[in-house]
Amino acid sequence: VVDPDDAADLMRKAGLEPLEAYPGAVVPWRCRCTRCSQEVRPRYNAIQQGQGGCGNCSGRFSPIAPSIVYLMCHEDYRALKVGIGNIDNNRVDYHERMGWKLLRWIDTDSGTEARDLERQVLAAWRNAGLEPAVDAEDMPWGGHTETVPDSPAARQLAFAVLH
Repeated sequence: VVDPDDAADLMRKAGLEPLEAYPGAVVPWRCRCTRCSQEVRPRYNAIQQGQGGCGNCSGRFSPIAPSIVYLMCHEDYRALKVGIGNIDNNRVDYHERMGWKLLRWIDTDSGTEARDLERQVLAAWRNAGLEPAVDAEDMPWGGHTETVPDSPAARQLAFAVLH
């Protein structure tokens, strides 16, 4: 059992100010990053395990840096994947080493713009009833929720957003 006051103290040590009462260890917890003032929703258990609480400040993805949106396919999984990254990361290279092939690459002025495009592709896929095509254990580095079964219709939906 986690004491709510102890949980809030841990979040503060991680640079996060809770905006609501402790919701539980695995429930997204509304907080404000004390570095960039962005509202974020980390899980207590993730912070407890040493993960960064703010994607903007964790060094993984910056919403203000020049970024990319990419669309990839994987023949063995028969899947498409949309993703984002800052220009200076090696996410596409890593996916290619794992068997993914690049179909489309879009440069954006900011991570926020890239994230918006990624969300539009995902919304188009989900609105069409397409669910993730790759299991989490097949992509232990993450990103399985941004996949769908590869089909001409799924490609067309993605290409319509990433024109």
